Amino acid sequence: MKARQFQRLLSVLCLLLLTGSLFACGVAPSEPVASADSPPPPTAQPVETDMPPIPLPTATVALLATQPAAATAEDSTIALTIDGHTVQVELASTSAQRAQGLMFRESMPEERGMLFVFPDDQMRSFWMRNTLIPLSIAFMDADRRIINILDMEPLDESLYNSEAPARYALEVNQGWFEERGIVSGTLVEFQLPPDLVIE
Repeated sequence: MKARQFQRLLSVLCLLLLTGSLFACGVAPSEPVASADSPPPPTAQPVETDMPPIPLPTATVALLATQPAAATAEDSTIALTIDGHTVQVELASTSAQRAQGLMFRESMPEERGMLFVFPDDQMRSFWMRNTLIPLSIAFMDADRRIINILDMEPLDESLYNSEAPARYALEVNQGWFEERGIVSGTLVEFQLPPDLVIE
């Protein structure tokens, strides 16, 4: 009898832990974000017990259905102009957004990019870990003038460095700057949202 009670208690604890994990799970900045082309995650196997299944409380189901998705850089975009050429850029202004960058994406439209916004001026270093798209990066100072431009290769973990302290960095498809004759010293024009969080 005691063994049977222990088994039931263990089953209930397992179900409570599984239910709790629905609220605790999240995607770390270094993990790939699932896309429409990704295979579905493996489903959990049922726990074999002689107890009937315990349904989730209605309030729990309602809460899960109404939870907003985590904010991403794609939620905040602006138009940016360089020497008469306009590109629509996602903003990466928090440490989590900057760490994620353009990782795991398989392509990016021609007139799109990502603007990395930092809270201060420092020497900056980027790498291409988990980044599948060949990119070009332009480092910019606080006056939004390009310091230097570098081409970066997919999955390359060597460092690509600014030549002077930078406040901004702009990543676009590789060759975008060269094809438009954009060079160091060019002024980049953009307006950041007044409520943008920079950290």
